[in-house]
Amino acid sequence: MAYAHLFKPEQFSGEKNTIGVEDFLDSLDLSFSCLDAIADETKREKAKLLTLQGHLEADKKVNFALAANTLRQCFPTRNDAMGAWSAKARVVVEMNVLTQGTLTSEQYIEKASDLFAMLGNEYSVMLATKFVDGIGDMSTKVTIDAQFEEAYQFPEMLRIYEKCTKSLRRTETASQ
Repeated sequence: MAYAHLFKPEQFSGEKNTIGVEDFLDSLDLSFSCLDAIADETKREKAKLLTLQGHLEADKKVNFALAANTLRQCFPTRNDAMGAWSAKARVVVEMNVLTQGTLTSEQYIEKASDLFAMLGNEYSVMLATKFVDGIGDMSTKVTIDAQFEEAYQFPEMLRIYEKCTKSLRRTETASQ
């Protein structure tokens, strides 16, 4: 059974209070997923170009890649507070879905440390909580959680996690 997914990109005018060029092009890419059903490459390319027609001169509409680059040049990326907020919001979303999954403990530590470097101390308690919640090994999670009575900061929680995983690795190595 097939499901249709409709996604309408926001309008882009290049004005100060509208969506930025990169965000507009990203939303276009999302809307193009429905075009994958079109087998003919030229028809698919034409459908993409139709979306950009209102923003480009006729001679610049050769293909989508050229049109997208031309659009980026016509409307440079805004460098304002909204861009900084948007970047931080993306990092917060990454933090909210932080889980170890198939990552090794070292990779998980690196991923969380990168998030902490981007977010700073303001989100330390929240990141520590999300980090512990995302730990794959239940016994490690319980061990780390038991060492704190109240909210804890990310750097101190990370040190305890590293100690715990080192001792687990030593135990596994000794038993082999």
